[in-house]
Amino acid sequence: MNQNAQNLFERLNLTGLKPEQKETMLKQFAEILTHRISFKIFEVLTPEQQKEFDTLQEKDQTKADQYLAKTIPNLDEIAKTETEKLITEMQTQIEQAKAELTKTNA
Repeated sequence: MNQNAQNLFERLNLTGLKPEQKETMLKQFAEILTHRISFKIFEVLTPEQQKEFDTLQEKDQTKADQYLAKTIPNLDEIAKTETEKLITEMQTQIEQAKAELTKTNA
């Protein structure tokens, strides 16, 4: 597991999960984050730029990524912002779930 993944589990206070649970959670996190970033990107791109990106993506993902980096100067900031939002939402959901478990077990 890489350092970013380890940091994520530390921030969520879920370091005690089993490796297979962590792997499943990482896949879900990545999928959700990818959808959110894609949504934000398509809000910024014009219809023509969206079409160009789609065409590039079908042929060469590296060129598509380069196109986005050139077309959206704050792409890294969008990714960071969406990552932080998702982590914050997950922290809230985890705390709510823990509170419910505590209430149920009391």
